[in-house]
Amino acid sequence: MTLRADKRCGDDPAVFQISFDSPGKVTVGGSVVSLKDLPKSSSDPVLTQNNHVPADGVKSFQLEPKNGAVCVTHIQTADKIVIK
Repeated sequence: MTLRADKRCGDDPAVFQISFDSPGKVTVGGSVVSLKDLPKSSSDPVLTQNNHVPADGVKSFQLEPKNGAVCVTHIQTADKIVIK
């Protein structure tokens, strides 16, 4: 997901582009998300056109639609991360 500033979101960023590359096997149970079989790389243009800027850790966030924009709110570092 690529974010950008959008006045409709105030100080929060807005979704600009979304990758449709599969992140592997994703399962959700309540507030727990499990990711398995993640690819080592991607050929998705959304991911490769961003100058290969690495993700800044695992984040927790909410999406909030506002006047035609999708705002990303309540961004915080995810807690209780288990890597196996």
